[in-house]
Amino acid sequence: MAYVQERKKDGRVVAYKVRGKVPKVHAKDADDGSYRAGDPVRDARGRVEMRDVLYGTFKPDQKAAAEKHRKKVDGELITTGRTLDQAAGRETFGTFAADWIEAKRSAVANGRMKERTADDYADLLRRYVLPEFAARPVGSITAHDAEKFHAALVRRGLRPSTVKHGYDVFRWVLKYAARRNALGENVAEGIDTSGHAASGYTFEGTPLSSMQVAAVVAAVGERSEVYALAVRFLASTGLRAAEFAGLNVGDVRMVARAGGGVRGSVRVVRTRTWKAGECIEGTPKSKKSRRTVPLPAGLVRDLVAYLENAHPAGTDPDAPLFPGRVESRGGAKRKGPRGTHAPVVLDWSRPVNPSSLYRSIVLPAYRAAGVPEGTRLHDLRHTYATLQLMAGEPYQKVSKWLGHASFVVTLTVYAHWIEDDEEESTLDIGAPTPSVASAQLARGNAANRSDHDNVIPLLAAR
Repeated sequence: MAYVQERKKDGRVVAYKVRGKVPKVHAKDADDGSYRAGDPVRDARGRVEMRDVLYGTFKPDQKAAAEKHRKKVDGELITTGRTLDQAAGRETFGTFAADWIEAKRSAVANGRMKERTADDYADLLRRYVLPEFAARPVGSITAHDAEKFHAALVRRGLRPSTVKHGYDVFRWVLKYAARRNALGENVAEGIDTSGHAASGYTFEGTPLSSMQVAAVVAAVGERSEVYALAVRFLASTGLRAAEFAGLNVGDVRMVARAGGGVRGSVRVVRTRTWKAGECIEGTPKSKKSRRTVPLPAGLVRDLVAYLENAHPAGTDPDAPLFPGRVESRGGAKRKGPRGTHAPVVLDWSRPVNPSSLYRSIVLPAYRAAGVPEGTRLHDLRHTYATLQLMAGEPYQKVSKWLGHASFVVTLTVYAHWIEDDEEESTLDIGAPTPSVASAQLARGNAANRSDHDNVIPLLAAR
């Protein structure tokens, strides 16, 4: 920060000097590559060394002009990113990062941010940013450092979205430091971050055909008819995993049709995620994510049968729609009585955990059905969207049912599917209704369970 210095002789002012301190920088590149020309000079403790600069000298009767020039110099320091508050500038990036995350935790407590979002920010800082900048004085970070950091993220082979998110949290912490007067400007702004993605790149999921979904449902049904219905439900509604886990029985609406039959829909009003083994209930991703999604007629019929005959709390609106399970020790990779061939023991007292469902139930079914390697549970959402659009549903409706923030998101991801009519498909994928088979399976599981399993048997098995 600039200041006005009085030069005195024999007790009277003879001149006013406008001075300031700026970081020392290296004049040329180091032979060993440890620094480049323009990088700050550091002492043995890693602190940036400062040098005094004279910005102008004024006569004794020009005090006002000297003060005006000081303000001009301050403005130049701000626009060039030089440190305004030297003490704040010597604080480490890690200190500001911790304060910034604490501010985000406060936003969570006030309901202005989701806890998962704050956790994601903290994780991005821990994994990508702090290893590089935690001990660096924030005032010593230059635009060149920001460019090198972005390039390093790209060279690591990270996904474009990960590169963007990692650089964003770095930029936001520096913005926070600038508000605290530790920086004159955010040196991370204005950096070209477009080079990490190929021209025209758009993310594409792995949507399944209706026949592939039917094959997956059949493979899941060999172990659990309840979870076979759950997979059909995911492919027929396009819900996100956390939204699917957040469903209760009362979120399914059944309305009798005037001409006979039942019309059904499902409300999305909550989410459930798991952190350190604990189920955390939250709210949907955005306002538009709170929505009602219509259900195909065949799925409605099987859901009615499921709630009446299989679900032990099918009349309790607060009961989880789909149950969790008693975890086996084998996991998805192991075959046999505790692995992929083991019958599933349901725990109706807990909601389904989508991650566990995918690893132990859906992933083996993908492999059995010949689905491409790397297909995720989330790709059932892509399946729903593509089959709806290929069936001729307007993209505005599909966007609403998906809970996208705008039509632009839907068109960006799925535009090339809208007029593709090469494949006939239906969302009403047939599968056995949980009934006698599920009752027999539950009865067999009950015979092998101990009293400590805390599992509620199916109504049909009682």
